[in-house]
Amino acid sequence: MTDNEDENKEVIEIAVLVAEAANSEIPGLLLRLKDLLERYPNESREQRILRRSIWKYDLLSWCAIALKYDYSKIRGGLEVAVSIAGILCGCCCNLDITESQEFSHSTLPSAIQSYMRILRQFQQRINDNLKKPPLQSKTDAELTEELFHILTMLITSHPYLCPTLLNSNDLLRLAMDEERIFLQTISLVQRCVRVNRNAVSQITQGNLQAFLDEVIFKLTASEDKEIARASARLITTMSDAHNQLVPFIVTRYKGLKVILGKWNGHGFDRELSHLIAVLDAGSAQTANHIRQRKAAITIWAYYKGWRTRSQLKKFKQALPVLQQNFRKKREQRQNKDEEKRCARMQESEDQLERRRSFRKKREEQLHSLEIVPAGKVTNYIKSEESKAAVIIQAHWKAFRQRKVYRNKQATQQRCAAATVIQKEVRKFLKKKKMSRLSSIKDESMVDEDRRKHYLQEIERWQTVNKRVGVSRQEAEKIHKMAQEKLVLYFQRNFLAEREKQRTEGLLARIHTEQEILNHLPTLGEADTNFIEQLSCNSGVIQHAALLEHNKQMRYMTQPWWKQLNDGNDETLLDGW
Repeated sequence: MTDNEDENKEVIEIAVLVAEAANSEIPGLLLRLKDLLERYPNESREQRILRRSIWKYDLLSWCAIALKYDYSKIRGGLEVAVSIAGILCGCCCNLDITESQEFSHSTLPSAIQSYMRILRQFQQRINDNLKKPPLQSKTDAELTEELFHILTMLITSHPYLCPTLLNSNDLLRLAMDEERIFLQTISLVQRCVRVNRNAVSQITQGNLQAFLDEVIFKLTASEDKEIARASARLITTMSDAHNQLVPFIVTRYKGLKVILGKWNGHGFDRELSHLIAVLDAGSAQTANHIRQRKAAITIWAYYKGWRTRSQLKKFKQALPVLQQNFRKKREQRQNKDEEKRCARMQESEDQLERRRSFRKKREEQLHSLEIVPAGKVTNYIKSEESKAAVIIQAHWKAFRQRKVYRNKQATQQRCAAATVIQKEVRKFLKKKKMSRLSSIKDESMVDEDRRKHYLQEIERWQTVNKRVGVSRQEAEKIHKMAQEKLVLYFQRNFLAEREKQRTEGLLARIHTEQEILNHLPTLGEADTNFIEQLSCNSGVIQHAALLEHNKQMRYMTQPWWKQLNDGNDETLLDGW
């Protein structure tokens, strides 16, 4: 088979043979489809073409018809029927069978009845303990489980088949069996109810009563907890799907709740409590509300427990941090109290020291008064008062000058800040202007083609608008003179700009040195860093400063009588 083919030739051959073969030969021919389906993967293109070919040539209907044959006379027995049932289920689960109303609503429901009949035959064989036929490769129990699995897949893919299965007469006979087949039957019925919740309401009254009688009988009379668990779960599921079933169960099976008490503690208390709640409530809806309320209470209790545990866990995590912060705050408070105590002690010691120095000074003054003669005591007191007044005035003047200096310093700082801001603004504007000029220059750049075009336009304009009375030599002379004047202008402008930059640099340097001088510290606070700030890197200034220093040193080392002639008249007058 190639990729371009839409039909399988082997399926066509099988369809031709089936149409011409006898009834006993048809199952063997249909088994050849199983080999074809197993040849390719499930999701492959070849598998899809194969299924479509089987559907197109109506082989699925032949499979449904073949399931009605008597397989006791066919080679391979019921194993062939199970294989044909698998072919039918595999194709129906992967095809859209709604294209044919006859097949989906007539042929396939009849196939469900055939499935149930074959299961009934397996049940009889297992109950009679018959040996498997010689050509049968699997046991009857394995084939029964496989057929239950096929039925489960079929009703899951096509839920509308559930009422047909639940109304089957063979279903009740299967439910009357012992443990293994009963559990499989209960699982199949529960699957039907779950995939199609309306299927319970479509069961006839007689079939429903008979089936419930058998299930409740197994629930009350059986000693196997697995059978009891499955029965309780099935009754609960059917009650949830059909609300009117609960009053019927309560009315028909009185005392059921009392009998169910014997299964307490056998491992399925949850299913049992759910069934008892449904019976007590009178309807599955009310029982569902009660169950939801209990679930909400349980969830809320678990949530409160979780929240309390989370809060306790966070508290345990935060407790060491809280203790650490408390100890840290307490230590900081103790350190602060200790600092205050030390400050008070230092202040007391300073005050005591001042008192001692004042007392000592008073003692020295009294001692000096004892030495001074009696006639000069008044003069001595006046001189001391004058010295005290001078000291007070000196301190007052120093305070006033410091205040003025602080105000002047603040003003100078604001001026310096304004200068720096203006300088940066000018620099920014200059950069902006240069960038604009550079962009204009870049835009003004033209390539060679446009340049040639412009030259041609200029020459054309000159030929049309040619000046009369001016020769070419005179025009070249005028152009040369204009070029010389333009060069001279740019040279002068360059020198002016250079001088302007030099002036701005000197002014900036003067302002910087002025700012340094304004912020000079006192002699007590001065160190080597301030001396380095006052130093100048210019060799000329350093040489002039050295000469001036040597001159002042020679002047200071001369005798006083030589200094009289060196000073000017103003110095002499100031000396006098």
